[in-house]
Amino acid sequence: TTVLITGETGTGKELVAEAIHKNSRRASGPFVVLDCGAIPHHLIEDQLFGHERGAFTGATMGRAGGFERADGGTLFLDEIGELPPDAQSKLLRAVETRVIRRIGGSAAIKCDVRLVAATNRDLAVETNRGGFRSDLYYRIAVARIEVPPSLHDACDALAVQARAHFHRTLRARTASARGFLEWFDRVHAGLQRERGGLRFGDVTRVLADAALKDRLADVYYRLDGRIVHL
Repeated sequence: TTVLITGETGTGKELVAEAIHKNSRRASGPFVVLDCGAIPHHLIEDQLFGHERGAFTGATMGRAGGFERADGGTLFLDEIGELPPDAQSKLLRAVETRVIRRIGGSAAIKCDVRLVAATNRDLAVETNRGGFRSDLYYRIAVARIEVPPSLHDACDALAVQARAHFHRTLRARTASARGFLEWFDRVHAGLQRERGGLRFGDVTRVLADAALKDRLADVYYRLDGRIVHL
């Protein structure tokens, strides 16, 4: 079953997609991510379907695309609403037939792939405007998951909880502990000024950065189902 995840930027749509993969029968297979919004339009087909040697200038060897690399697992297409019309047509055929052809190749390659897509756009509106194919939309939105904006707001509270955890664990009695907490506060305040709020990725990055700084050696904190070692 294909899945469409919708929600604002920064609400953790890729984390949701990864959770779907890890809790499915395909968990032992690959989880391949393609960010459609970050790939130049002229390269999207190559990223999706790959190419054969000699398919174009500079193609000195064949290359597997996202569908082949995700065989037996999950292909996550982030920001699928950014796909140009020609790529939408080819993606539709691949989703319907589970068969792809590399650029410059004639062989039909079967791909056992579960497609999970995400977007911050309202694709139903886009289909009415003609900006997104309606047949592709209904193919990828067999199951829909909306990530609510409230998760975006919850990250500030998550950061506060993280700081409270550090206070309880470290008791702020040593110079290194006090230094870390002062640094954490500065980063937290800076992210709030920069973006007007925190995102899951921001909090995770702050905690991971703390680990790299090696300020604290033996503190563990559980964040979003993962253990971050500081």
